[in-house]
Amino acid sequence: MKKILIVEDNSFLSEILREALVEVGYTVELALNEKEAMGLIEKLKPDIVILDMRLQFGDGMVILDLINKNYPNTKIIIYTAFEEYKDLQSKLAKENRKCTFILKPVPIEEIINEVGRLLDTSCK
Repeated sequence: MKKILIVEDNSFLSEILREALVEVGYTVELALNEKEAMGLIEKLKPDIVILDMRLQFGDGMVILDLINKNYPNTKIIIYTAFEEYKDLQSKLAKENRKCTFILKPVPIEEIINEVGRLLDTSCK
């Protein structure tokens, strides 16, 4: 079973997303801040990290750097309300990383579709 880590400081949003992903068959863990995320990435070695870039307690860039440095097979969904992070998708794709950028708000179905796409094909 594929493992997903959701790094999102909005507990209501992360729980709704977790429930939707579990319902379609994924194992899902939640991290509300940078510290929790760092520990769970090292412990779980998730297949995909759904990453909010601006966290109340932490920085998504620190988490992204950890994934890039230590877990090159982990796919990334940059999930943020701030369009300025869109350039990260191109940078990651150039590094042959499976990745995507999703601008909040978005229907849950779109996130589920992106998870499935990343598990099957490379980011274009």
